[in-house]
Amino acid sequence: MTQTINSPQITWFRTLFNSGYYDASLLDCAHYANKQIDYLLDQHHQQSLCAIFDIDDTLLSSKPFLLMYGAEFTQVIQEDWYRKSECPAIQPIIDLYHKLQNKGIPIYLLSGRSDYLWHETRHNLEKAGVTEPKAIYLRPEAETGKVFKQRIRKDVITAKHQVLMNISDKASDLIGTDAYLNVKLPHLYHQGFNCYDALGDDSR
Repeated sequence: MTQTINSPQITWFRTLFNSGYYDASLLDCAHYANKQIDYLLDQHHQQSLCAIFDIDDTLLSSKPFLLMYGAEFTQVIQEDWYRKSECPAIQPIIDLYHKLQNKGIPIYLLSGRSDYLWHETRHNLEKAGVTEPKAIYLRPEAETGKVFKQRIRKDVITAKHQVLMNISDKASDLIGTDAYLNVKLPHLYHQGFNCYDALGDDSR
């Protein structure tokens, strides 16, 4: 299948990444979350706590992919990229992952990636230093990303735990979860690749 490369979008992403604005925004979010985690753990340490992390553009970066294809691409192109297991680590957020893990907090990874990419996704996470999560949940073909994530958060995760932190680049991931801390990261490529985009049924 032929993929049309959108050069203006690629130029836009290159300018954004070179500016340092996106990385600085991620770092600000990580610093805020780090401080809040310490306070919340002190307040709620006796509860059965957990954390929920999105994967794409939360733990793993899509920067190289966006610099090749822009924000408009087919599912086939995107999944071919996922199969390479070459998404770089987003280190400030992975540092939060390790902090919670070291404090004994079970961590659930929740992604709109298709579930047949589970092994490639786990391999990429391990390469990035994300190991031993409580569980990795990827989307079955019969469900949209939004519906799938809402179901897992409600029926699987929050049925067992109080969520200490829920973190994602997609605002829709943060709705309907009674978390003590919801962390919204910059969103790169949905609805015109606005870095602070809000609601939408993003399959990632």
